[in-house]
Amino acid sequence: DVEVQTAGMGAEHGMVTDDYATTFSAGVGWFSEVDQASDASPDVEYTQSSWHLRFGGDRVVSLSDRTVLYVGPGFEYWSGGYETKGTVPDFESEKVSRVSLTGRVGAIMMLSRSVGINCHLNARLGRAQVEDGGAEAAWWPGGVDGAIGLVFAAGGD
Repeated sequence: DVEVQTAGMGAEHGMVTDDYATTFSAGVGWFSEVDQASDASPDVEYTQSSWHLRFGGDRVVSLSDRTVLYVGPGFEYWSGGYETKGTVPDFESEKVSRVSLTGRVGAIMMLSRSVGINCHLNARLGRAQVEDGGAEAAWWPGGVDGAIGLVFAAGGD
């Protein structure tokens, strides 16, 4: 049997003009999996956690009085690691860090004056590295992800 739990949370703040926005976002993530043994061997537990910061700029286009489309580049710093228990021996990884160039496209649709829905796709290409016992490894990962969430607007029309 396998038991899996996942959690994540993020926040974003933006300074907006009619045509442009600068954005700062931060997020944390956590994942846990327990592989339950069918015999007398111990269960194996795997957990991972990470956090990230992103700063970017967007070109903003109004599609209607309640909907905007945005697209733009940014920079992201990410760090994360993992741990296993129930293996011989138990293991905790060194933290991996990644610096990336990012690009995103998304839309915000306001449902009322203060609450809306945000949906976006992100792409990234970066350099990741980890050090362990004097040895260093580095590689160039890339990826695409997406998110949907609530928007809470405050302080203006």
